[in-house]
Amino acid sequence: HGLTLKNLIKENHWEYKNLSKTSAEIQLFDNNHLSNQKDLSKLKSKFEHIVAKVPLSNCRTLSLLDQNNFKFDELQFLMEIKLNETENIDKRLLNYFVSKANHIKVRDDDNINIIIDNIHRGMFNTDRFSLNPYFGQNVSSKRYSNWIQYILSKNGDIYIIVYKDKPIGFMMFDNNSKYLNYLLGGLFPDFQNKHYGAQIIAQPLDLMINLGLPIMQTLVSSNNPQVISLYKYFNFSFNLDDSYYVYTYLK
Repeated sequence: HGLTLKNLIKENHWEYKNLSKTSAEIQLFDNNHLSNQKDLSKLKSKFEHIVAKVPLSNCRTLSLLDQNNFKFDELQFLMEIKLNETENIDKRLLNYFVSKANHIKVRDDDNINIIIDNIHRGMFNTDRFSLNPYFGQNVSSKRYSNWIQYILSKNGDIYIIVYKDKPIGFMMFDNNSKYLNYLLGGLFPDFQNKHYGAQIIAQPLDLMINLGLPIMQTLVSSNNPQVISLYKYFNFSFNLDDSYYVYTYLK
């Protein structure tokens, strides 16, 4: 169905803190599509930065976004594995990686500073903001640092991943919902493109299994095909119904 923007858009005050630009997000669902050029023009006149998230099945809206100078950033794939179906879990594979490392819950500023320092060294160099020449790595790092502080303020959980007594990465969860949501994970720059990548999946997977949770889900960017391959290696599948094109308008 064609929709106006009234019930689809939310002003994003959090992004203003990161970007110093008035910001908004359009979130479409199912087969709904934008059809009102007038409303979209009003939106562009009001906000300097607009993100549109469009389901994969919704090609009609993509044309309208293209015509209005929205630029494609990425596909966000929802990847998931059902933990209560034992045939999905390769226990021998998981146990092998879990035996090589562990995770420690962050409880002090020193560990948070380790994470933030590594983020500012370019830890997330495939992030859509980092790849955008207007924003670049500094703005991208600022967004992640602010996000970590925000999640901590909302009682989220952050863990340092440790391999042979060395911190190699981290993982972050939102525990304010029915399920523990795996929001973010990554390897520190000194340990990327080596043999540590599987730990950013094995460690949260092991944690969720031990908590008795029924499913693990996470969003993965098409800008990071290596991580997508790792999730496939651990038998994660694509949930294409909840995956999105991400387009951005920038004034």
